[in-house]
Amino acid sequence: MSKITMTKQTFRGSHINGESPLPSLSPTSTLQSEVKCTLPEGDPTFLGYGLVSNIYPYTQQDRYNRNLTDLETDVIILENKYLKAVFLPGYGGRLWQLWDKENNRDLLYTNDILRPSNLALRNAWISGGVEWNCGVVGHHPFTCSQMFTATYETDSMPVLRMYQWERIRNITYQMDFCLPDDARFLYARTRIHNPNSETVPVYWWSNTAVPEFEGGRIAVSADDAYVSDMGVVTREPFPLQNGNDISYPMNTRNQKDYFFYIPDDARKYEGHISTDGTGLIQASTSRLRGRKLFVWGQLPGSDTWQRFLTEKAGPYVEIQAGIGRTQYGCVPMQPLGTWEFAEVYGGITIDPKAQSAEYPVFLDSVEQSLENALPKQQLEDWLLSTVDSMGRFYVPAMTYGAGDAALENAIRIKTNQQNLNKWLDFGNPEPRHSDFEHLLHFGYMPSHEKDYVPNAFVSGRYWQKLLETAAKGPDRDNWLTWYHLGLVLFDTERKSGAESILDGFCALAALRHAADLSANGPVLYALAEVLINAGENKEASACAVKSCRLFSGDLSVAKDTMRILVTQRESGLALALYDVLPEDVRADDRIKFWHANALVLLDRCDEALELLERPDYIMTDFREGEMSINILWSEIVKRTGRTDLTLPSHLNFNAIPLSY
Repeated sequence: MSKITMTKQTFRGSHINGESPLPSLSPTSTLQSEVKCTLPEGDPTFLGYGLVSNIYPYTQQDRYNRNLTDLETDVIILENKYLKAVFLPGYGGRLWQLWDKENNRDLLYTNDILRPSNLALRNAWISGGVEWNCGVVGHHPFTCSQMFTATYETDSMPVLRMYQWERIRNITYQMDFCLPDDARFLYARTRIHNPNSETVPVYWWSNTAVPEFEGGRIAVSADDAYVSDMGVVTREPFPLQNGNDISYPMNTRNQKDYFFYIPDDARKYEGHISTDGTGLIQASTSRLRGRKLFVWGQLPGSDTWQRFLTEKAGPYVEIQAGIGRTQYGCVPMQPLGTWEFAEVYGGITIDPKAQSAEYPVFLDSVEQSLENALPKQQLEDWLLSTVDSMGRFYVPAMTYGAGDAALENAIRIKTNQQNLNKWLDFGNPEPRHSDFEHLLHFGYMPSHEKDYVPNAFVSGRYWQKLLETAAKGPDRDNWLTWYHLGLVLFDTERKSGAESILDGFCALAALRHAADLSANGPVLYALAEVLINAGENKEASACAVKSCRLFSGDLSVAKDTMRILVTQRESGLALALYDVLPEDVRADDRIKFWHANALVLLDRCDEALELLERPDYIMTDFREGEMSINILWSEIVKRTGRTDLTLPSHLNFNAIPLSY
């Protein structure tokens, strides 16, 4: 009999330490957003469609460090006599482990620690297991956050449901997991719903980590793959590229994404098979048309990343499945539309001789083994047969995620719209949403003292209209209303590419007015970011410093302020601020990095080198694809003329050869 168990498990890891008190207003970069296309006209990649420059109204998860401790973590275990699946609902519902009971082996790469690093849209991300990404391009906003969870039974079989509302796209997604009693595959049934009256760009990719080892080989039904070299996307043959068989992940020298072009009539699957013929297979129904291989590569910077993300679990690669051909753009989803698809995850065994044979022979062996274990049509039929029993089946939540969805439902009721999703229980708003509930019910926001720090943010035309009405009427002298109006207008302006004018007020004017009413920390920070966008850099730097001082050196605020000062080349202000920051904030690796940059800009390179050459210095939140340390080091070499200087190996994260 299959069963579900809710329990707690202790992991070694680092605390997330909450979220930034600031709205996320600075540009967000991903590797996928920085590419150009040389593909022929009509190639179905949707390259560039639906990319976002910022993740407002989400906040950053940037307060962690690398100190390991014991973390008592909620886990949900779904198992039958063949498989044991371990999920982490507090980490985006990640499938952390898939244990093959028959062969006593882990089918996934399971990290030995939960250590956040800066790879996600909101910064914090962990490696290992299977991550479920929905909404916008990148590691999704909930990857280190609590999911809504529920359990129920259908056909005498327990089902685990995890779900969310994605705020930027304003869509819901639910994942229903089950293990039928006699199944050797974990079933994952996903339903994405667009409750909007307009088309929205949508992104979905399931990212599966598997161990990297000599001889491991990728099985996927493709003859071509989209690749990006030096930021240019082309379509290249697979598996042989320039005589190199890239179906073996370790044959790829540098960090690389391979997006496989799978014919419409081919089965959608991807496997990772070891030299003994065993491995993991992921297969899906036809809607998940995309498959990808991600490798860190074999460069020194590649090794740095692999060591950085774990303690003793070793290196990994990722096999991924998505609704688009690539991750260079989103896919348009029709108004009021619903997409459903099913995935399965399980073990596979083929003849070891076939594993190293010519690729068509290898592929035929994998496909035959998969078809024998689970026929293609059987999975398609199962998806259709569970539309009502699983997809459109209401069940109360067992645990709740953030209350933003409940607040969205409240404004939908107020404006005569349908709920986000009638099949999903989003509960009630949280206490942090009380200002917006007050606005919703009474037409104005409550008054707060100058030192009040809001920690909930909204976006969209309905909230904008409510805030505009309040600002022109009862809240004309309420700094909080003008603050939130400025944020919503700024978000609208960036999405539309033009200023939103309210009786002469754009985002900048609204935030200036908020500062006139109350020049507090939150208002001054937001004003600084909008001033930078307007090219008013001197005033922006002054506002940022004042904000940081009013926040008493809060870590997230200090990081953003030092970034603003250094990027605006206000080195003197950066050093002066650094000197008055609390000792624990000055000890942060990113703060030290910005301090070193300021020193170099003032030709105090020896002091910067003293920090960078310390063997224990490493930047906790170094960003994937970031070249800042390499650029800083090159600047030091240039200014000092010391060609003997070599970047310490533990600071070399350059897994993609670039010129800088």
